[in-house]
Amino acid sequence: MKNVTRRTFLRNSAAAAAGSVVASGLGSRLFAAENAPTEFVSQWKTQFDRVWIGPEYWANPMQDWRIAGGRLECVKAAQDRTVHLLTHQLAERSGDLEMSVRIGQVGNEPIKNGKGSAGFRIGILGPLKDYRNSLIFGTGLDAGITATGGLFIGDIAGAQAGTIDLERAKIELRLKVQPSGDTHTVTLSAHDTADGSQLGESVRRNLPSNRLIGNIALACNFPPPQQQGNERERNNRKADAGQFWFADWQVSGNKVDVHPVQAFGPILFSQYTLSGGIMKMTAQMPPLGEKDAQTVQLQIGTVQTGAWFTIAESPIHPEARTATFRIENWNDQRDVPFRLAYGARSTDSSVLPHYWTGTVRRDPVDQPVLTVADVSCNFHSSFPNAPYVRNMETLNPDFLAFVGDQFYEPSGGYGITRAPLETAIIDYHRKWAMHGWTWRDLTRNRPSISLPDDHDVYQGNIWGESGAPRTGTQEMGGYDMFAAWVNVVHRTQTSHLPDPHDPSPIGQNILVYHGALTYGGVSFAVLADRMFKSGPEGKVPPTGDRGDHVKDPNFDPRTADVEGVELLGERQMKFLGDWVGDWRGARMKAVLSQTIFTAMATTHGGNRERLVADYDTNGWPQKSRNEALRLIRKAFAVHIAGDQHLP
Repeated sequence: MKNVTRRTFLRNSAAAAAGSVVASGLGSRLFAAENAPTEFVSQWKTQFDRVWIGPEYWANPMQDWRIAGGRLECVKAAQDRTVHLLTHQLAERSGDLEMSVRIGQVGNEPIKNGKGSAGFRIGILGPLKDYRNSLIFGTGLDAGITATGGLFIGDIAGAQAGTIDLERAKIELRLKVQPSGDTHTVTLSAHDTADGSQLGESVRRNLPSNRLIGNIALACNFPPPQQQGNERERNNRKADAGQFWFADWQVSGNKVDVHPVQAFGPILFSQYTLSGGIMKMTAQMPPLGEKDAQTVQLQIGTVQTGAWFTIAESPIHPEARTATFRIENWNDQRDVPFRLAYGARSTDSSVLPHYWTGTVRRDPVDQPVLTVADVSCNFHSSFPNAPYVRNMETLNPDFLAFVGDQFYEPSGGYGITRAPLETAIIDYHRKWAMHGWTWRDLTRNRPSISLPDDHDVYQGNIWGESGAPRTGTQEMGGYDMFAAWVNVVHRTQTSHLPDPHDPSPIGQNILVYHGALTYGGVSFAVLADRMFKSGPEGKVPPTGDRGDHVKDPNFDPRTADVEGVELLGERQMKFLGDWVGDWRGARMKAVLSQTIFTAMATTHGGNRERLVADYDTNGWPQKSRNEALRLIRKAFAVHIAGDQHLP
């Protein structure tokens, strides 16, 4: 990353006001007027090989799709794999639709030599009737072809084997929707790609118009109706599932609404902090390819004049897909508009610029009140959580604190992938992208932090044991996932935080992030309260079924107050000791952590099991907790945290 001095920063700010940059290419195309033409043609043939298939699409799940050789490929033979078109939806009005796509089996064998099915899904609508909600929770009308030569519209069980001859490596599917009074007629036909001749046709008439509202998608391996819906944990159901490729997807018709602003990427979202005159910002990118551009630029300027000046450039981390900037001597006395810039390369040697804009707010040291928004335990069952975001925006907090469980393992459907490493990383990126997509219009214009908690690292509970790998039960402590995978989580969520108090990695070379952040006259101690914590099992009295849950009503907490166990660990205690005495730029102090340092008895799980004590709370270990609280009390600090543990 290139850096600048305060003098250079101020000089460049003035220079930007006098210059002019004209946006073109991808930037202008994606942010065109809403009345853009309805015709859409996929451009995979001009894209380099990669997992991420482009800003106009959302893949379910991301790790099962890729661009290869100019085509879109579904690389996992499993049910209900879809690619939604983000920028085009079917409107409620009556109208026509035409779609076509070329399809073949991965490996270029004749389609009949494989298994599964492929085609279209249309009218995909979720319960919230939001295009992003429909990506995860929507159902629609299926229309496709089976590897046995059957065509179907609706239930795949209606496909008749041998309807068309599949003695070929590829075919073209064409779908037409035509209005007929208050209903629509849907026609699906299969054609020879060599001469366009029709191989077969299926027609469905009198389809209610309310079945044809919402998203449109390509689909692989259609499930039977009873398996569709919100629950999509079907990764291992491979019966009758194949691997297909798609090319030249085309969409048109006056029933299609076009929304270019709904594209997502290649700059997905940004996070920043401002502390002590140092601004740190992280741009989150998708899984790009080796031949794609590998750097992001940070520019300052004015949105009104379109004048921007590059002040830093950062490489994209190959695993975390982050570009992080650290700018010293930032002018924190005024709001500074910024722009992140990325040049998207194509195989034809063209470069299309893409921009993500926002504002680094001034440090509000003169405000009598600093407002902090505290967010945790986001299950994304109401993705994209639009009412919550609107309410939060109305409150206009000065600072956003995402203090753990930015998502849960089921978020987005399709379960979780733990191995191999790269596939597991892409699985994480998809869930993390949902979090960023939800909150990005707030994080682009105000400082925020994200603290990873247990579900962020794919664990129900975690006792980090200073970075040790898990070798026994979860309650014995340690990390489940690869250390390199954990570091991806830490880089994506915390690389924009102020520099750690002690940056030395812990066990397995896992990155740390605890340290101080001062903003608006408040000094925050950012803690990692799971990372160093000891696992209870084998160290406390036996608990029965689970090593962390105590259900005995006669339990005496003093029996668990044992020696030799850690909460924050020696390094974080050293940090707290230094922090409580450092009041530079601060009139007040606060602690930010994943959970509070105590707990009331509560219930657990769907069966409302009553817990007398829970070792996952930071009420344990008591001695270490008390030592931390004595330090925190010296600063008269408030504690901001999340999780389910009631204070």
